[in-house]
Amino acid sequence: MEKEGVRAARLVHIYAVLLALREAGGELPTTELIEKSGIVAATYYGTVRKALLELELIEEVVERQARIKLVRITDKGRKLLECLENIVGDKIPNSKFS
Repeated sequence: MEKEGVRAARLVHIYAVLLALREAGGELPTTELIEKSGIVAATYYGTVRKALLELELIEEVVERQARIKLVRITDKGRKLLECLENIVGDKIPNSKFS
């Protein structure tokens, strides 16, 4: 059965988030991730985040001292990003999304 969040999220959004995380060294605060990936916050919170979590491509960690939520790419997320890059190369745009 297809997972609800996965069905709603666009592949280009998932790619943008994973790419932004990798380029930042593997983790970013949520607000910075949204900015660097170029995804509208409503889109990220509405569908993309849910899909990434359901597929175990990211994990969220709360840094209590700094009071921020960090998003980290998982090994599974790194592997998917590598596969996407091998399959489509530069055909997936690395630009701002809506």
